Parts: sequence; C-alpha cells; structure tokens
Amino acid sequence: MSGDSIAATGEKFLKQLSQCQHLTPDQIKAIQQIFSNGNTSFGPPSTWTPSVLDQLSQLILILGPSILQSIPKNVLMPWLKNSNLHSDLSKNQVGRIRESLKSSRTKRETECPKDKAIPEEILNEDQIDELLFYSPMDLKLCLTKEILVNNLNVFSENAFTYEQLQAVKDKLDEIFPKGYPPAVISNLGLIENLIDEKNIKEWTINSTITVRALLNSVSSDELRIAVIQRYTESGAQIDSDFLDVLGPYICLLNEGQLSMITERMIKMATLLDPSNCSSAIKDHLYPKAKRAFSDRHYEYSEYYNRIKPFLGGAPGEDLRALSKNDVNMDIQTFLGLKSSSLMELTPENVKGLLGRNLNNLQDKQNIPLIREWIQTRKQSDLNSLGLGLQGGLPEGFVVLKSKTTRASTFRLIA
Repeated sequence: MSGDSIAATGEKFLKQLSQCQHLTPDQIKAIQQIFSNGNTSFGPPSTWTPSVLDQLSQLILILGPSILQSIPKNVLMPWLKNSNLHSDLSKNQVGRIRESLKSSRTKRETECPKDKAIPEEILNEDQIDELLFYSPMDLKLCLTKEILVNNLNVFSENAFTYEQLQAVKDKLDEIFPKGYPPAVISNLGLIENLIDEKNIKEWTINSTITVRALLNSVSSDELRIAVIQRYTESGAQIDSDFLDVLGPYICLLNEGQLSMITERMIKMATLLDPSNCSSAIKDHLYPKAKRAFSDRHYEYSEYYNRIKPFLGGAPGEDLRALSKNDVNMDIQTFLGLKSSSLMELTPENVKGLLGRNLNNLQDKQNIPLIREWIQTRKQSDLNSLGLGLQGGLPEGFVVLKSKTTRASTFRLIA
C-alpha cells in the first residue's frame, strides 16, 4: 500500500500493518499522521492508556518522538519498564524507544516539530481542529507571537484543556515578560483565569489603559487590588483619568491610596462612583468632594448631580441644606445615606430631599434603616407626608438616647 492509500483508509488496516517487518518511509509517515490527528478509536496520544499501548504492538516502534512525547509520561514510562510482561517488544527495541525519547527531548524543548508548524495567518476551522490535539509543549513551541496575538479568541471558543491553556499562557509570558498589552488582555477569554498575583507583581503596569483592561478582565477583587497596587507603586500619575478608570473599583483602595486623591482630581473626574463603597471610604471622600464642587454650591441642580455619588458620607446638616433645594433624590441614593445622618432628618427634611420621589418611601418602609427612622419620628409628623407610614411615636412621647447603650437603642418616656 502507498502512503496515500494508508492515509485514505485511516485505521482500517493498522492491525495488519503492525505485522509488517519492514515499512517504507512513505508508509511510516502516513501511519504517524493517522495517530497524530487523533482520529482513531484510540483517541489522541495525550489520552492513551497502557491498554492502548498493548494494542499498538510493533507500531509503537514507528510512532516517532513527536507522538511518543505526547503520550502521558505516567503511562508510557511504566509501560516501557514492564514491556516484557505485556508486549512482544525486545529489550533492544525498548532501548531504541528510550533513546529516541532521550535524544529528542532537548531538541523538542527548543524547536517546533516540522509537522506541527502553524501557518502565519488567521487560523481556519480545520487548523483549529488540529490544534486541539497538539500537546501543551507543541503549542508552546509552535505558536509565534503573530499567530497567538491574532488568534487569542480561538483559545476561548474551543475545547482546549487546562494544560493546553496553561501552555498558551506560558508562551504569552515569554513574549510579554513585563506584562500583556491592553489588546491582548481584552482578548484573553479563558486564559485570564490563569493570571495570578505573581504575574501582576512582576509586570510593569504604568498605563491607565492597561489598568482598565486588567480591572475588567481579572477574575477577583484580590487581583484587582494587586493591579491597583502595582500601578501606584510604579510612580505613574495618580490623576482624574486614573479615577475614571477605577470607577466603582475605587472601593478597593486602601487608606494610603485614598490619601493620594485630591479635590482637584475629584472635580475633574467624570466616572467616579463610590456609592457602593464602605462607610469609611465614603466618609473619607465626601469632604473632599464637597470642597471640590463648592464653586457650584449655589447651582443646586449641577451641584447635586456632582455630589450625589458621595452623599453616603454626608452629615445630617448637609442633607438638611440639600432638602431646601428641590433635588428630587432617588430612593436608592436615599437608602445609601449614612444611618446616623438619616436619623437627624425630620419628615419635612425627607420630603424636601425626595421631592417627586417621596411616594417610593412607602414601598421601602420595612427596610430596617427606614423602619428605625419611622420609629423615632412623631406619628403626627409622619402623617403629614400622606404616605400612610405607621409605627411612629404617639403624641406626648419623646426619644432619649441612652449613653450606656448603642445609638440605635432608645427609651420612650411619657
């Protein structure tokens, strides 16, 4: 049979071919290609078991280093060691296989096998299918910078194994030792799950474009914190552009990083949003924001729109001042106010703050924060809101905060 005939019949005659004493180079190449493609009942070499090796018999002698290296070491090496128990290979033949593996190892660690070379172009569907059967080592050796960068999406949209993806990442680390460029980061797909703190601490991160790409790509806040830390340590500029890149991730800043934020930076930023941050961060940023927007203080519509994300740190007196200026606060912003500040507001203050959104308070009256506020207001004042809020203090009762208990505890005295 010619090599082409063997290739055309696939594994149909492999059993008979294994009994041949001498095969031509053309036949050997065809048989190797059949196994390399993984389109046999044995599956790709990376999945072979000892029983598969037993079935291959004499064919294992012609598989060549490329295929042998793809067989799991914890399968092939024990099988070779005990081959006298389960195969008809002679000691000399087993020795040749071992020598083949040994002599090819150094070369394989530095060179892409000729039959695994990948064209310098966008991969087509058939080429992608072939890549699925590449060993991790072959992927690492054969992927060039151009092929990898231009086809990163291939490794997210197809069924590559964890080991193969790790090899691809190792290649990226080799190509970009100081960190991936934004265009690569935004296309990592499943590979982004392999990025860890060690990577980030070794990278040079001094561009807000890179920071944005990483913050939106990495899989956890721990990694985002590491990205921010690496950027601030690099000596890169901390400015309004950086704050806009952070956006909601400003909640991940530590005390030292918060102290770097100036009033001017807050004034210039347009996408900064600390509304979901901790009370400590809101308390830190609100005074700076108030001073930053002080020149708009008498343009209440504009002032309110700018100060709104920071109101979770506002004291009661500032909220009372806002209540006199028809700001029509939405209910979510209202629920984000500091508890101690909210408790200082009268029903009239709340009406002034919420304006046309006042009716939304009725739907939220069972939220603990609102329930506590209701219970510390006179029922007659609550009635003035016309919302049907119940649970306020009857006439003749006042609230005295106890100094020996938590601020949220109160006693009623007739």
